[in-house]
Amino acid sequence: LHNILCASSDPYTVSFARNKFHWYCFLKEMGFPICPSWYFSKRNGWIAKKCPPIGETVILKVNSESSSIGLTHSNIVEYNLTTDALIVEMSKKFNQDVIVEKFISGFETEVPVLISATECCSLFPAGISVENNKCLGNRILDYDIRGNHKFNHYNFHEISPELAASLEYLTEDIATAIGIKNMGRIDYRIDSMDNAYITDIATNPHITKSMTFYYEYQEFGLTYTDVLDTLIGLTLSWESL
Repeated sequence: LHNILCASSDPYTVSFARNKFHWYCFLKEMGFPICPSWYFSKRNGWIAKKCPPIGETVILKVNSESSSIGLTHSNIVEYNLTTDALIVEMSKKFNQDVIVEKFISGFETEVPVLISATECCSLFPAGISVENNKCLGNRILDYDIRGNHKFNHYNFHEISPELAASLEYLTEDIATAIGIKNMGRIDYRIDSMDNAYITDIATNPHITKSMTFYYEYQEFGLTYTDVLDTLIGLTLSWESL
């Protein structure tokens, strides 16, 4: 309205990426690797009357939140006839719809990506470790662990250079397809067969000193000022169009 530059993606892209089920459907149609997911509406129940198969291990997530809000280890359950009551309770507590994803046991990575008006470039996949365990197994980066910074980063190239390289290319493709501008981040879970699944998309990723962007800049020998300079420079690049 006032021609003030905004150092993030446009409002539509931000809103679209915040709705987990919307981007899940979009990326599924485009052929990207997503976790099988089901959508529970707080007003109408299971959309299209589709729910997980009995016995499927799933994770319950608030559909339109970020920063692990609403996530605890108890959100990982084996779906059965009593699970719907937990989903209804969660929906009421957060006054939101709930997305139910097939749970992927294994590694977790976050891949930052930089997008200017002319280029898209991902950084290296940053693995997430908890209590010095690089393979999280059935653990997740829940609200307590993320909020109280009970985790550490490592370069996922140490685990699998080939897979790490493929995640960098995949992240660039996803960011381009979604329409992310400036800084973004794509999160993955990776199973024991090296299959990677998209679990979250951040159009406004954390750039605080405890999070992934600053960790990677430090690994490159850069400073926090460089993080902010990059964000400003990327924002200005779009003005040249």
